[in-house]
Amino acid sequence: MYFVVLWMHICMRTNCVQLLLNELSKIPPCTLPTSPAGSTVQPMLTGVWKLLLAWYYRRSTPHSQCGVGKDTAKAFSLLEQAVECGNGEALLLLGTSYERGKGVRTDTTRAIALYQRAADAGIAEAFHHIANCYYFGRGVAKNVDKAAVLFQQAINAGHRASAYDLGICYRDGAGVVEDSKKAMELFYTAVMNEGCGSSEALAALGFCHLEGDGVSVVDVKTATKFLRLAAADKVTEAQEELDKIIHHARHH
Repeated sequence: MYFVVLWMHICMRTNCVQLLLNELSKIPPCTLPTSPAGSTVQPMLTGVWKLLLAWYYRRSTPHSQCGVGKDTAKAFSLLEQAVECGNGEALLLLGTSYERGKGVRTDTTRAIALYQRAADAGIAEAFHHIANCYYFGRGVAKNVDKAAVLFQQAINAGHRASAYDLGICYRDGAGVVEDSKKAMELFYTAVMNEGCGSSEALAALGFCHLEGDGVSVVDVKTATKFLRLAAADKVTEAQEELDKIIHHARHH
């Protein structure tokens, strides 16, 4: 897998994405010692290639220097092929394609089915996507109780970014008993993730310290520190609150 990622990086740096397309047809079969006679790892390797190419086609820009431009329809086709090769991550991305209408007509019901298959394949983030669908009522009847359970399952499976969402549940008493201290703990967990959800968690911690939720006393200084970090990551609510704090300090 490391060499596949390295090759992808080189291609993206040198206008050689077309090489990836050519290499798809050259991956040699390699019979697994413990596999039944005739089975090979070629589908697995091909699935990885197609997943990486799909990721590229989804994220490329019109001014990309990597050989080809953004093409969500092409990405969708590659994801379908990767799924046929048994790639679990491709199941997740194919689900987001259906949920967001990327390269295909929006179909949230189909998206949830794919997320469930991805979760069954051990993809932790899939639990997060299913939880969001239940939390917001997308493609299924809104059920915050089930969403909270699924957010916890996502965390248990290794998707720490879901700690932010579960923290919101505890903060608001949505699907769980309201517990501001538990919410704070989860927000800190999400911040440690340094990925998706961490910026929002920084803002949430700022508001907790500013409003005295989950802490013994209001602490504007600490709140400002977290809000500044969140604002630097372009969290609008954090910047707006920070502006209010600065305005208040200047006029009092």
